[in-house]
Amino acid sequence: MQFLYQSRGSLAEVITQVELAKKFGYAEASETLKIDALCVELSKMINSTITSRKNKLVRS
Repeated sequence: MQFLYQSRGSLAEVITQVELAKKFGYAEASETLKIDALCVELSKMINSTITSRKNKLVRS
């Protein structure tokens, strides 16, 4: 479980770095659309895995 929490935190760091890159002009919003979409997808995957694991722990 700890790995999943660390993964979620690392993803949040990536999202922050991408936002800062846009804010300071290192990247255009249009250039980061795919990264943004992938981050959303990964976030959903990580969160659903955490939820699934928690439910399995409760049942056992």
